[in-house]
Amino acid sequence: MKLTILGTPIGNLEDVTIRGLRTIFESKIILAEDTRSYSRLKGLIKQRFLETLKTLEIAYDTDQMVTSYRDQNHDRVIERILDILRSGEEVTLVSDAGMPGISDPGFKLIRSVIEAGFEVDVIPSTTAIAPALILSGLPTDRFTFLGFLPKQKGKAIKLIEKDIEERTVVFYESPFRIKKVIDNIFESYPEIDVALVGEITKKFQSTYRGKIADVKAAIKDKKFKGEWVICLRKL
Repeated sequence: MKLTILGTPIGNLEDVTIRGLRTIFESKIILAEDTRSYSRLKGLIKQRFLETLKTLEIAYDTDQMVTSYRDQNHDRVIERILDILRSGEEVTLVSDAGMPGISDPGFKLIRSVIEAGFEVDVIPSTTAIAPALILSGLPTDRFTFLGFLPKQKGKAIKLIEKDIEERTVVFYESPFRIKKVIDNIFESYPEIDVALVGEITKKFQSTYRGKIADVKAAIKDKKFKGEWVICLRKL
């Protein structure tokens, strides 16, 4: 039996794939980063795309066992998950949005399942990384993804400086730290090119790009919401 890693839309529900729809509604066992978020997602999709589900002959009322899986409870639940796989059942992992394993729960589970000798499959979805990198206008031939930067300025700058001259550096940031992070980077790289991309795929998708001094000025009075992607390159 196998573990399926299911990517879900990062904002716009219309980005869900046909394979994604079938897996969301027909999987019997779901591991969810947040069970409530998964239930909301499933409900919204059913409400908006019910006729599509019928046309595709997707069994949208399948009984499911939905249980919580996060990095924090991995050690407590992993044996139960492996027992389910040993019993011949298939298991599907979803995160709150995007691709599990990319700055979301998934790596520990995938590794444990592989080590136990079971198959792992992936139903792809976008992550915020790819659209943000493309929208940045910065080189895409080589890039480094850093996840979330350390909160300590020195450690963050040290990570960035490893690749900034040869690769575009991409990382996530919370809305509460964006201005501080930009200020910190500006002190070390006042001529660097930067792009901030947020609300990706949603109605109010926004991009601020250019020299860091210009972006710094442009966001001075901006009130950020949600996680944003920051792209940097020393050109």
